[in-house]
Amino acid sequence: MEQDNDASTRRKVRHICIFTSAHPVGDVRVYSRMTCAFLDAGYRISWVGPERLLFGPQDKRDPRIQYHLFRDNDSRRKRLMASWVAKQTALRNITNVDWWYCPDADAAAVAEQLKTRLGGRVLFDIHEAFDKGVIDRWFGGRAPLLVKWLVRRRIAQICRRADVVTGVNQTVLKGYGSRNGDVVVTRLCAPSFFSKGYGTPPEAPTGKMRVMHGKASAGVGTEQVLDGLEALRPEVMRGIEITLIRMPGYEKTFSVDFRKRVEAFRKNGQVDLVEPVPHMRMPALMASHNVGLIAAQRDFGVVALPNRLFEYMAAGLAIVAPSYSKEIVPIIENEKIGLLVDFEKPAEITGALEWLAAHPHEVAAMGQRARQAFLTTYNWDKEFEKLLQTMRAVESSVAV
Repeated sequence: MEQDNDASTRRKVRHICIFTSAHPVGDVRVYSRMTCAFLDAGYRISWVGPERLLFGPQDKRDPRIQYHLFRDNDSRRKRLMASWVAKQTALRNITNVDWWYCPDADAAAVAEQLKTRLGGRVLFDIHEAFDKGVIDRWFGGRAPLLVKWLVRRRIAQICRRADVVTGVNQTVLKGYGSRNGDVVVTRLCAPSFFSKGYGTPPEAPTGKMRVMHGKASAGVGTEQVLDGLEALRPEVMRGIEITLIRMPGYEKTFSVDFRKRVEAFRKNGQVDLVEPVPHMRMPALMASHNVGLIAAQRDFGVVALPNRLFEYMAAGLAIVAPSYSKEIVPIIENEKIGLLVDFEKPAEITGALEWLAAHPHEVAAMGQRARQAFLTTYNWDKEFEKLLQTMRAVESSVAV
């Protein structure tokens, strides 16, 4: 054992290049989870990607990372060229790399080219169903079926060439077929800092029941949530406040009438519209809440296993989640930590809010069970260790 430890100590520091064509430096999964975990595991990190800020001036670069950023542009033409620009940036600046961590399909394809010139292995992270949400957003709605099929086929090819493929859940990974290489699921579990400082959740909510909805967005059911809130009996509505996070592009995403509606709720104390905060500050924002909503509609919610689920669990919140989610439903039911509703039916949202408001002790008990499940099972340390072991096995099996 002592000889093994000595050999491990002498081994060189491994170098991972975060190679992205689209993700900002403050991205939750790419930076707060993956990159920080690699740093904690002793890896040296460089970052090639767009000079894009997720939270505006609140974003700060990590001094432990060597950044090689290129100018970003929101135009589609620039986005299509981003992987080529990233490749040129890497060729100018990156050496002695052991792994290319790629959270974008086009970046993973380019990394396969780079590894033939610069060495290293490719870790392709499938963080969402690319042939659904991403491509639909590009088409401003439903993308043609042929386009979706072509995207799935191309991503399946990229998966077969990558050294390791990881993804947020098994449902998403299955959509891109089987492969001969190593595949590991790393769910979007919250980092350990999310559970620090919460202590024991109160026995029951006091005062208003505060409900965290998260990002105000058409794709995550914001309008349906407000419809459900509006249908509450007045005496129940007065005891509930829903928190919406006003993300960049809020004015473009929602109509004037919708924003007026939000403002009316805000003035009456039923909605708290807050500015976005960096991920490290989310625990403080969640600390005053009792319930967390995952209001994704079917186009995203069926395969979704979002980071918010695990962040709510870490914060000790009762959870209301989509009844049609293949990944979320088993967790909610097995751990007894919340309610399941159809978030495309505002009447069911109203019913859930009514029930939660009438059962504060049950809400607190759900939150306590959620936090305990996070501490024992659904935390990022356990998820990341699976990925790390897979990468080490690949490193040991074949020398670069």
